[in-house]
Amino acid sequence: MNGLHKVLAILILLILILSLSIHYARNAGSTEGRINIVSACNNDFAIDLLKKLSVIEYGRNIIFSPYCLSRTSSILFSGARGSTAGEMRYVFHFMSPIEELNRAFYDADNLLGGRMPQASSALFIADRLWVRDDVTLLNGFEKTSKKYYGTSFKRLDFVHEPRRSEKIINKWIEEHTNGKIREILPPNSIEMDTSMILTEAVYFKSMWKYIFEEKATHQIKFHLSSSTFVYTDAMVNEEEYCYGLIKDAQLLELPYRDDAMSMLIILPNKGLDIMGFLNNINYAALRRIMIPNQYSLVRLSLPKFRFSSEMDLKKVLGTMGMRRAFSNGDADFSGIDGSRHMYIQIAIHKTVINVDERGTEAAAGTGYGTGGVEPRKPLEFTVDRPFIFMIYDRRTDIILFMGIVNNPKS
Repeated sequence: MNGLHKVLAILILLILILSLSIHYARNAGSTEGRINIVSACNNDFAIDLLKKLSVIEYGRNIIFSPYCLSRTSSILFSGARGSTAGEMRYVFHFMSPIEELNRAFYDADNLLGGRMPQASSALFIADRLWVRDDVTLLNGFEKTSKKYYGTSFKRLDFVHEPRRSEKIINKWIEEHTNGKIREILPPNSIEMDTSMILTEAVYFKSMWKYIFEEKATHQIKFHLSSSTFVYTDAMVNEEEYCYGLIKDAQLLELPYRDDAMSMLIILPNKGLDIMGFLNNINYAALRRIMIPNQYSLVRLSLPKFRFSSEMDLKKVLGTMGMRRAFSNGDADFSGIDGSRHMYIQIAIHKTVINVDERGTEAAAGTGYGTGGVEPRKPLEFTVDRPFIFMIYDRRTDIILFMGIVNNPKS
């Protein structure tokens, strides 16, 4: 049977540029316990960041990868000291000892990478440290980065060949995001005092377990507010979905084909905006949301959406309490090179998401009710107003991607 493919593709790029001032100014011991460490700190950070972005980027579409941000920041955290480390610990909820945290991310990477074996799904994570050719990193930092995060290192001549270095880095980014993100490193980003650039790319692509039929796609009114709306294409499917209700929202889980990952749609009740809903959400509440509630026959109408989002982490993380890391003279990353000269000069996080249907007509259908039994009437789940989505690993509860769709036509 020719399948009608429903594909979700996500690309994440995180760039951190560290600058060297030229002025020189459960049982946590088990694998399961360590996975819980990552899940807890990652998901706490995800909710905090989403709350902050819902205010800063009010009315705009948002997507980010809390796992990408947490994972990359934990690499830097292993080299942070003093108050710099304290602020990072607070913002990213890194409450475990650094050695345990590194082992936890190592276990999480192995589990996440090992759960996408089928051709219908792909999850790739790659990072690289680009180091100025005259900068010496501490042996312990290099070993930790390679051992627990698989980080590769490349030395470049930032001083004499800054533009060439930018081209090399941008090319690496393009290759590791399947050509979707190009030249994200802005021109003239590398300066004479730039000492190290940390890049991380994440690529995710998967098909739904229950495919959508393209011929069923139709236009619906998507209400941007109580008085404005746009017409947008919505995909339609009728299937047994995990569906639930909480005080202020409806929830629906869309599993991917290999059952390893799911997208969770959180649709606040009519009359309640995203910020109002998020005010009452924390990790404990989120954990209850992510536990399957009950399966019901649901008629789902979900808008197609495609957008990109770029975040200035220096601004956002600064408002969350992480300031010293970005301050020349105040930052302490002495665990990286043995000095107090490094600070984060530029921090960029970019994501591209595409949700649509492609392929040929599906020949599959589902019938409910035989032998004279009256068919069940499906629940209606029409996503016709701003909503939150998250993509997470079902076994670990680790949120990989999270965002808000305020306008699917934007």
